[in-house]
Amino acid sequence: MRSSYQTIPKSTAVPSALAAKELLKLSGSALLNRILDEESPKVFIRCLPEEDFFWIVKRIGEADCLPLLRLASEDQWEYLLDLETWEKDRLDADRVLSWLSQLSDADPARFAVWLFSQGDALFSLLINGKAEVIIRDGEEEADLSAGYFTLDGLFYIRPIREEDREAIEGLLRTLASKDHHAYQALLYGLAALIPTEVEEELYRFRNGRLAEHGFLPYEEAVAVYAPLDPAVLRAEKPPLLLPGRLCSTEEGALIPVSPLMHVGEDLLFAEALSRIGDPLLQDRIRLEFAGLCNRIVAADTPAGEIDSERLSASCRRAASYLNVALERLCDKDGEAAATLLKDNPLLAIFRVGYGLALKLRWEADRWLKKSLFLQQGKTNAFWGTPWEETLEGLCAPRPLYFAGREAQNPHRDFRMVAELEETRCRVEQVKAIDRLLMDLAVRHGESSRLPAWAETFHPLIFNRWVRAILGSVMSAEPLAGEEARRFFRLVRRNDKGPPYRMAGFKEAFIRDLSRASFDVDEKATQALREALSGIWDSFRGEYENIEEGNLERRYLRFLRVTLLDGPEQKDRFNESPKI
Repeated sequence: MRSSYQTIPKSTAVPSALAAKELLKLSGSALLNRILDEESPKVFIRCLPEEDFFWIVKRIGEADCLPLLRLASEDQWEYLLDLETWEKDRLDADRVLSWLSQLSDADPARFAVWLFSQGDALFSLLINGKAEVIIRDGEEEADLSAGYFTLDGLFYIRPIREEDREAIEGLLRTLASKDHHAYQALLYGLAALIPTEVEEELYRFRNGRLAEHGFLPYEEAVAVYAPLDPAVLRAEKPPLLLPGRLCSTEEGALIPVSPLMHVGEDLLFAEALSRIGDPLLQDRIRLEFAGLCNRIVAADTPAGEIDSERLSASCRRAASYLNVALERLCDKDGEAAATLLKDNPLLAIFRVGYGLALKLRWEADRWLKKSLFLQQGKTNAFWGTPWEETLEGLCAPRPLYFAGREAQNPHRDFRMVAELEETRCRVEQVKAIDRLLMDLAVRHGESSRLPAWAETFHPLIFNRWVRAILGSVMSAEPLAGEEARRFFRLVRRNDKGPPYRMAGFKEAFIRDLSRASFDVDEKATQALREALSGIWDSFRGEYENIEEGNLERRYLRFLRVTLLDGPEQKDRFNESPKI
């Protein structure tokens, strides 16, 4: 196991950005062993910024991080508690109890000193909500009901939940053994505790500390998603940094490097970073990027649910929309992108990039409200792949790009301008088919009401077109079995055997249905032709290797057919696929 990290240099000095970045590539026990293998692990850990320490704890896992907690500073402890124990504006008592128990086990003496001096309000609020405390000076213990325990014959404690007994008693024993007078003073103070006021004060102090790292209260953090006009970034101006310690670029400041680990090397953003040679400017960007990621986490995830994957996701999202903005404003010019990073705050650049995706989502929303399919109760599944998934992703609470079913992560953030354009084209294609369905009904004097049996749009256009090339009147009604067989014989007449290419009929399909549309807008017409082209390709791929004799045993996704003629006819569309 040791060979996986042997090449990373050991150092008792402040970890360099490169060393920390290499360290954070490890995971689990390899990461923990690498830290403990340092000549002075305590110096190494305490020289890490709180952000990187937190990443390491989450990477190793709560169950295995006790050695790290023993090495960490009180500031690192506090940062961990600030992120791990709050659910929006409320303390999660179970998480508080769990983490305080971990800290007590890691270093009982230091934990007691820290709690009596800085964590007394947090602990008092925890005990107030988790246990009943009674003072029985000089009275018989027998007067109390079962379930109470005492450490000094004065204070009797009964946990509200039996499963919390071991943790609560362990914490109290640690405190009493280190400073009994302070322990008693802490419990005496419970009588004057006003929980709502104490929690509000703790929340205010916690937000002040986290604001120095870029975390903001949820109500303020969501402003990271407020779109910004790209024109704002064109004027050169001094960078607007985040408030507090994160802005410090003084010598010796702790610069978090873990967030930038998640920037893909194929992005223009990564190239722009590589072109920045000024160390102070590099530090400023690292600090701003960490703050931006923390804002995103605060806006998206309750503190109690933050884990390494959500932290990674926030970094990928930050990098993705920074890249979108840089590509839109600088094309592929790395030098111009580096200049844009120098002259503008990362928060503003992110808001521009995210705003481009949000603008596309708003355009889709406006169309959806008046679309034929949605007004008649159909869902996005009506369109099939890739349009169904594209609309699902685009209309998510945060717009997402559909990268394809075969992708490791089919829905993800937009990373490039080309992905925005691809999504825009898909939406225009869906809009064009939706209009075509209305135009076909109007042109042939039919009701524009979509039939209940139409689970997808395919048979609504294919049934009409099949009848047209067979010389019948266009209609979306189910085809007779003989009509379907005649159709396939016709389109395959120039093919001797599989694969059946059906040459020439793709052009006829696109031409005939394009002419049925009333839309004269050139872009809309082009979108319709592109959509029809893709539909035909899917149709051909579905049936090109199926012999005529096997068609009746094939699930006919594109056609609605009654395969048996006469009184025993059966609607094949409603059968389950055989193959």
